[in-house]
Amino acid sequence: MNTTKEQRAPLIEEGLIVLLCGGTLTDVCRNLDISKSTWYRWKHEYNHGKIELSDNSERFLSIINEQKRKIIFLERKAEYLTLQIETDRSLWHKIKKSIKELFCF
Repeated sequence: MNTTKEQRAPLIEEGLIVLLCGGTLTDVCRNLDISKSTWYRWKHEYNHGKIELSDNSERFLSIINEQKRKIIFLERKAEYLTLQIETDRSLWHKIKKSIKELFCF
């Protein structure tokens, strides 16, 4: 892929977003149709490895991070509720058993 440094900047930014979102370098390189060594060379050439994301990318990453926090919260809430259900179920079985014993069912 013959590109200029200016053309590579948005490609590097796109790749960094994929990486920050949990993608792999293999995914990035496949999407950009480049080798890993080319990726590292581009990244180094672009601002000597100090890549600053555009405002849109920063906002996008902020939204992704907020969504990740929400997912973690919801996963924890689901774990808590699952534990509550199991506890309630266990308690219900104990009550049911006590009622049976009490009324000789």
